[in-house]
Amino acid sequence: MKFRALLLCLILIKQAFSLSCPAGSYFSSYSNKCYTCPAGSSCVGDNSRVRCKSGYYAENPGSTSCKICPAGHKCYYTDDAPVECSKGYYQDQTGQGSCKRCSSGEYNIQTGRSTKCDICPVGHGCWYIDGAPVKCSKGYYQDLPGKTSCKRCSSGEYNIQTGRSTKCDICPVGHGCWYIGQEPVKCSKGYYQDLPGQISCKRCSSGEYNIQTGRSTKCDICPVGHGCWYIGQEPVKCSKGYYQDLPGQISCKRCSSGEYSIQTGRSTKCDICPAGHACWYRNREPGKCSKGYYQDFPGKTSCKRCSSGEYNIQTGRSTKCDICPVGHACWYRNREPAKCSKGYYQDLPGQTSCKRCKGGQYNLQTGSTTCESCPAGSKCPNADKIPQPCGEGKYSSAESLKCSPCPSGTFCPSPSSLPIAPNNDTLLKSKIHNVAKYAAEAYQNKNDSALNSLRLIDSDNKVHGFVKYKGKTIIVSFRGTVDTKGWINNAKFLKRDYQSCKGCKVHTGFSTFYNSVQMQLLAKVSAFSHAHPNSKVIVTGHSLGGALATLAAVELAKAGYNTDLITYGSPRVGNKQFSEYVDKTMNGLNLRVTYKKDIVTASPPQSIGYWHVGREMHYTDLNTGYKLPPKIDVNYNRLNFGDHKMVNYEKLN
Repeated sequence: MKFRALLLCLILIKQAFSLSCPAGSYFSSYSNKCYTCPAGSSCVGDNSRVRCKSGYYAENPGSTSCKICPAGHKCYYTDDAPVECSKGYYQDQTGQGSCKRCSSGEYNIQTGRSTKCDICPVGHGCWYIDGAPVKCSKGYYQDLPGKTSCKRCSSGEYNIQTGRSTKCDICPVGHGCWYIGQEPVKCSKGYYQDLPGQISCKRCSSGEYNIQTGRSTKCDICPVGHGCWYIGQEPVKCSKGYYQDLPGQISCKRCSSGEYSIQTGRSTKCDICPAGHACWYRNREPGKCSKGYYQDFPGKTSCKRCSSGEYNIQTGRSTKCDICPVGHACWYRNREPAKCSKGYYQDLPGQTSCKRCKGGQYNLQTGSTTCESCPAGSKCPNADKIPQPCGEGKYSSAESLKCSPCPSGTFCPSPSSLPIAPNNDTLLKSKIHNVAKYAAEAYQNKNDSALNSLRLIDSDNKVHGFVKYKGKTIIVSFRGTVDTKGWINNAKFLKRDYQSCKGCKVHTGFSTFYNSVQMQLLAKVSAFSHAHPNSKVIVTGHSLGGALATLAAVELAKAGYNTDLITYGSPRVGNKQFSEYVDKTMNGLNLRVTYKKDIVTASPPQSIGYWHVGREMHYTDLNTGYKLPPKIDVNYNRLNFGDHKMVNYEKLN
């Protein structure tokens, strides 16, 4: 029986759900019928009915959806249409069942308001939320919005307009205000008011005066140079011989002794008798001091006489007499100073005679304050004569009376250089001797295929040197020109910019020769360096080759190679900036070897801006060398072509 009842129930349910009600109606399982969706509900067409939530509504039967209550309205019931918010109320949100009340100081005079209520504007008072704002009366104001009443003007303020939105006007200066609703009253003559917001005016003090109404500043003080007896009358000027330097006074002062005044209405103290003058009477002009006299103080009745060693040639002098200047001697107070003669000087002021230059000094002009030191390389036996240069083979230090012969066994690079002892560094001399072989080797023209691969050859098939590896050392050697004399005579000493440093310039010809083999040089050195890491690099060359070696060595040192530069009979390569750049960049030896009067070592000349690099090792014969002090480039007098030959440098010991 239970099974049959269950089966019957399932059949009835199936029949019930087999009925589909249209949208706007719902299915009743009790009557097994479709009914119209009632107001306050929604029927979407799935046989169900959903009651509208609070804040939503469906005012008509058969609705398929509930509507949200719009802003500016309230919805008490879900089956009624929305109701507009009343005046004094608003609703700025949707789906609400009630309206919001305007706050105190706000107002709204429309229905169905969907925004917040208006704030009561400044200059008004709002007593009712559903009424319009009321303008503030005269004597009142409101400077804040959202207020229910107006503020009263304070004492000393006034306002003559309605609906005022700012604070009341403050009673202006120069006026008195008794009533807040009336215009300010101007202060009378003899009165003033310098403060705002006052109800009365102030009376001028004694010694002051005022002849205008509505005065906003303090009364005028009786001016200097005047006396004031009444506050309502004009000031009276002081008479001649009198003055008044203080304001607000009723009488004038008399000039003191040593003072004078020749004007009326004087506002400063009487004139003091000026410096350079003497004054006997208060009412007369001062008298100028005579020549030979002065007066450096004011208010005096007489002048002072110049002291010994001083002079004055003008009248009315207001400063002390002139002190006899340096470089001069003064014998008389009333005459011009006399210049010191040649060979004499005076370094002190106020003297009556000149000093003679001491030994080793000289002076060639008159009126001198110092003597000049005799320069090194010269002698000065006479204080009033030009220094005499030392001859060849002699030298002198500064302030010398004579020139001394260069001691035997020493070398004097120039007359201004001190003697230098021979260099006894056997290791250095040995290195100079050995490297000279490489410099000489660059001149060889052997037809050796193995040597050809090491040579530096330009695009014109000219050989400029070689790069080879020997004895753990990479050797770079450049050759010079065969016709050195022709090169010197025809040389053009033009300079071009050297790109590696600012302001550096080098000889155009030397740079051109070097650039023709630069890439070969760098490539060969790099190849040897990779094959023999950490190898020492020695760069050398003779004559023009020395110049090329200098350009190569500084570039290799800058590239990081441990580089020694030793040149033989090298000319100057570039300007002073280039010389300093090379000396700063080199990281090994930077040595120039010179022999006797080798002409190339003095070319190009310093006079056109060329400077040597490195330190000079000068040989006076094949066995004696002198290492000159660093940073010295003597302007040599060397004119021998024979001393320049490479064979000389090969024989150095």
